[in-house]
Amino acid sequence: MIFHQRSKYPVQYNVFQKQPMKKLSTTDTKDHISDQAPDSFGLCFRTDCATVHQCLRGLAAQDINDKRLILSIVNPILTDPKGKTACRFFRPVEKIRMAFGFKKAMDKVPSGNIRHVRASLLLQMCRRNYYYYLNGEKAIDPQLQQEIAAILIQNGLTEPVEFDRYEWHYAW
Repeated sequence: MIFHQRSKYPVQYNVFQKQPMKKLSTTDTKDHISDQAPDSFGLCFRTDCATVHQCLRGLAAQDINDKRLILSIVNPILTDPKGKTACRFFRPVEKIRMAFGFKKAMDKVPSGNIRHVRASLLLQMCRRNYYYYLNGEKAIDPQLQQEIAAILIQNGLTEPVEFDRYEWHYAW
């Protein structure tokens, strides 16, 4: 740390620009797209792309912060600045409805069918994931939601299948 000439308090300097660094607000509650991205999701730093604001890779790269220590980046030589259909790395910005937990739906299944439902679901996933999904500890993607709903309906659930809660997540 360097002490500023007119201040008794230390000021952090950006060593590359030799200017005081901007202090980040700790009360900022904005959700960063880059924080939600999986670690293996490739970011695109190509700024001359025509569809940079419509591509999830480009938006996540623009929104990067100091929370991610290691980045995965797509090779800029292989990207196409025309974007969308021309670029093989283009990923549209869209959100999908993810479900969490299905205990309430399991409570509505007739008691004689619970064993069969559990066995059928364990054919779709491992035992550990079954309990993570059941308890709402892991997000259930739309395809798996349909599979779970179909099994529950086949085994006596008459009402529409409702999961415990829903959230909107980016389709990484």
